[in-house]
Amino acid sequence: MPACSTTPTFPRVSCQTALAGYPEGHQDSESLEEDIKHLKEKVDAGADFIITQLFYDVDAYLDWVKKVRAIGITVPIIPGIMPVHTYAGWKRMTTLCKTGIPPEMAENLERIKDDDQAVKKYGVQWCIGMVRRLLETGVKRTARCLRAAIEKTRRAHTLNQPRRWDSFSVLIP
Repeated sequence: MPACSTTPTFPRVSCQTALAGYPEGHQDSESLEEDIKHLKEKVDAGADFIITQLFYDVDAYLDWVKKVRAIGITVPIIPGIMPVHTYAGWKRMTTLCKTGIPPEMAENLERIKDDDQAVKKYGVQWCIGMVRRLLETGVKRTARCLRAAIEKTRRAHTLNQPRRWDSFSVLIP
């Protein structure tokens, strides 16, 4: 058998490290300030960017970003956006994560909780409003939409631009 005369080549792979950020504080942290301090330690250890836990209160997110920036964290922050897929799933997830819910959202979902289609439509519309608000405040990164939550609704509810939703994220210009 002849010896191999060529050396295989492999594509170079770029790898980055992401951290989870919790705009309302991690449920196991004693305080938001403590959580931000731990986040800073992790970023200083070499993280490249932060993806946040889901949130529905844009003001709470923006306040958190100000605090994170004030402590010296400069890596990109990608806001975690998760449309409501079912009322029961939303309730379970927001309870588990101790996610703050704007009263308007809670009241509206409570009224339609037994109509799965209405809940999905409302959830996507709420998140579209969040993304628009984030854009208005200068957020220029990708808003991460969890695929499982939008798979069945993404074709029907876009930002009035076909193909604006890809298979994983909402691309923000």
